[in-house]
Amino acid sequence: MAQIPDGAVGTVVGVMTYSFICLLGSSMVIWLTWKHNERFSYVACLGYFTTLSTLCSIVQQIHVTVEWNDVMTRRFHYINLHVDDPEVTLSNGSLGLDLVMFYLQYYCYNVEALFVMFWGWALVQSIYGLDEKLRLRHVLSGVNNGGKIFSICFPIVTTASLQAPSLRRNFGGFMLLAGQPLFWSIGLGSVAVLAILIRYIRSRIKFRRFDVAYGQQQSSSNQSEPATISSKRSTLRNRGIYDQWLLVRFLIAFFVLTIFEITIVLFTLTARRNTAADTAASKPDLSAERARTDFHLFLPGVTASLLLFLVFGTTKPFIAYMRSCWSRSRRRIKDEPRVQALPLHSLQPNDPTQKSATNLQVPQKSYGGGFSSNRPAQVGDLSWLTDNNSSASMVIQEHVQPGARIQ
Repeated sequence: MAQIPDGAVGTVVGVMTYSFICLLGSSMVIWLTWKHNERFSYVACLGYFTTLSTLCSIVQQIHVTVEWNDVMTRRFHYINLHVDDPEVTLSNGSLGLDLVMFYLQYYCYNVEALFVMFWGWALVQSIYGLDEKLRLRHVLSGVNNGGKIFSICFPIVTTASLQAPSLRRNFGGFMLLAGQPLFWSIGLGSVAVLAILIRYIRSRIKFRRFDVAYGQQQSSSNQSEPATISSKRSTLRNRGIYDQWLLVRFLIAFFVLTIFEITIVLFTLTARRNTAADTAASKPDLSAERARTDFHLFLPGVTASLLLFLVFGTTKPFIAYMRSCWSRSRRRIKDEPRVQALPLHSLQPNDPTQKSATNLQVPQKSYGGGFSSNRPAQVGDLSWLTDNNSSASMVIQEHVQPGARIQ
């Protein structure tokens, strides 16, 4: 039985339903990228980690819902024993399974932030034509691939370092190290966005068309072509999973990342207020209001999955593919037979003396060259084909294996 207060059931159900919708969105992005052979693109990588973070959030929500009273009681006693522990503030006093799920989610947030930063610089390389130069092409390709690996590994180091005893005694140092990936992503990502905007403004001043060739397919690999600024070109080459709104979509993603960073700060402030309230109280707060507040804190984390689908899962190639899949499924359902076929039974009567109900009127060869249907015959009687029609007999012999029995 769930221990959640009755007054918070509506909030809990709403948050969980919203979380599953967000999980569906990121799963759709993964499915679409795999169908387009873009399994290691930045969009696919963002889909992997947003899906993982949303799954961890759902697991934590279910655990808190089922054991609300026990979780809050253990949290209350732990907070009173570790008032100065910065981990209590960062994780809102999570313990056990909840703490593991929190760190997995926090790790995913950092990875996603670094992915966005390195993607921004990959766009800068394409827009300024750096990857068009033969001397830099292979170097930049290695840097971009290394950036993906760095985005996955660096948050592991920072998250593991948070468990150092000396760092746990330093509140400022702990919080600074915990936010390093997010800080670097916002800082260096802002420089990349500024470089993109400068290039765009210069192209507008010269009345030239601003086209980004990033992600255009040259071969089966996921290499990008350089940006092209041209006033004559009217059509774009094949972009794979991207469209002409790639820069706008990226800027939206970066803007959302900045808002998410602000949300993390607000989350920390809310956690500090909860910690102060638990320390001043004489017993755990098991009220419905506290449950609603805690479950509202799950919303920002899972929203990243939904935003990923809305921003990058709605490109023209993805929409066209989803429409084609939907059309095929509807056509398949429409073409399914609606009347079940009759079972096959022997056409021969069980009683030899009984006249068969399946007697067929076999056409007879007439003297005028036509066929008549005056002579009844049982199923399997092919004499009407072989009496006066040798060509029909030859056709039957060609299609019947030697020794086979015609019934």
